[in-house]
Parts: sequence; structure tokens; C-alpha cells
Amino acid sequence: MNVLIYISQMKHMKKLLALILALVLAMSCFTAVSAAEPGCPSAEFSDVPANGHWAHNGIDYMIGNGYMNGTSSYAKIFSPNMTTSRAMIVQILYKLEGQPAVSGEMKFTDVAKGDWYYNAVLWAVQNGITKGTSETPFSPNDNVTREQIATFLFAHSGETAPDAALVLGRFPDVAKVSSWAKSAVAWAVNKGII
Repeated sequence: MNVLIYISQMKHMKKLLALILALVLAMSCFTAVSAAEPGCPSAEFSDVPANGHWAHNGIDYMIGNGYMNGTSSYAKIFSPNMTTSRAMIVQILYKLEGQPAVSGEMKFTDVAKGDWYYNAVLWAVQNGITKGTSETPFSPNDNVTREQIATFLFAHSGETAPDAALVLGRFPDVAKVSSWAKSAVAWAVNKGII
């Protein structure tokens, strides 16, 4: 029985690590060059760094597994230097879960049916991944902050948070962490994510 639990946890950890890598890649700044190697999942993208670059394998993994598919519907652009939005992070988590069917009413006034992230946001609300930026906005196009990413990942993990004061007490800027994010940030620090 313990082996089955361990295997389940390892599968979940692989997904979480893939998401973390994607976040690091999406939020990083680097010079992009073509990845023209045949058979490479990112070969069609004109702005992915070449094989051998530290980010190349991670980008290949995310593209190859369908967790990320670029930022343009008419051109193969990955946008490695682009800032990540709240909608993008929720969409990645939704894809990691296999894009399950969703139904019900959207509580956010800034997320409309037909938006590419609509199902992902509805899924995230229904699964306790997000509560939005306040009562009615989700703010899908806002740049995602580190504490928001930690909160999304922590909620997605379903794990228990460590003692925030104990974990975060060593950081001189701990007072800058929002009160609503302290448990999630402590969890992310404890996991070695941030």
C-alpha cells in the first residue's frame, strides 16, 4: 500500500516539477535562437533557444507533453522572454490535469466564454486553486507574482503547509509576503521551489 502512495506522489511531483520548470523558463530572460534540430519538439518555434542551451530541454518537455503550445495561433512563437500571466499559469495546471470537462457558472466578470483560458479558470475555481484577485475579477492578463504562483501550486498540491513563521523567519523581507500567501510561500520554500 505504501508503494502505491509513493508512486502516486512521485507522479504528482513530476507534474509539479514540470510546471515549475515551465514557470522558470517563461519568466526567464535569455537570448533566443532557432532550435532547428530535427525531431526536436520545439524545432518549429523560431524563438526557442538551440539545443545545448540550459532551457532547451525544459521547453521541449513542456511542448512535447502539450503543457505549453506557444503564444500565437498563426505563427510558431514560444515567447521565452514574455512575462507569464495568471491565465497562463492556470492553463498549464489545467493541462497537467488532462483538461477535465467543466460545467457551471463563471463567477468572474472578466472571464468570458470563448476566452482561451475560460475552462481552465472555471476548473481552477471549482478545485480551489484560485479565488481570484477579489470577489468578481480573476485578472487573467495580469502578470503573475511569485506569491500567486506559490499559491496556485500549493492549492494544486493538496498538501499541508508547514509553519510559515518558522520557514519564512530567515528571510529579511518576510513582511513583504501578503498574509493570504504566507502558507503557500512557506510550502514552496520548504519544497525548494522558491
